Amino acid sequence: MGGAYYFRDILGEHATIVMPTDEEPFAPNNPKGFIGKSLGQPGLKRSVHVGEMGFREVASYLLDYKNFANVPPSMLVKITHSVFHVNESVDHKMKARDNETQALSKIVSL
Repeated sequence: MGGAYYFRDILGEHATIVMPTDEEPFAPNNPKGFIGKSLGQPGLKRSVHVGEMGFREVASYLLDYKNFANVPPSMLVKITHSVFHVNESVDHKMKARDNETQALSKIVSL
């Protein structure tokens, strides 16, 4: 229900999955139209706020003692790429230059 991107290595194999915090369900830049709430408001579940899923994934990984639950390695990073989704109604700082859009930086779960 949110934005997820597969990044490939130089051999073309899937290397990692990136999920931006502002593209989660109900977040302002959700690419599938599930928008309408601000970051920090209750999301799909009242106990999970919009924009917190990445933090929860990292916490789950850190708490997975000796990989008991097989939680994949996770971390929060700032990443820049031109593929990230931004809704037209969201004020953002991308500028068009010679019909190319500058890359956008986001906080993501990696």
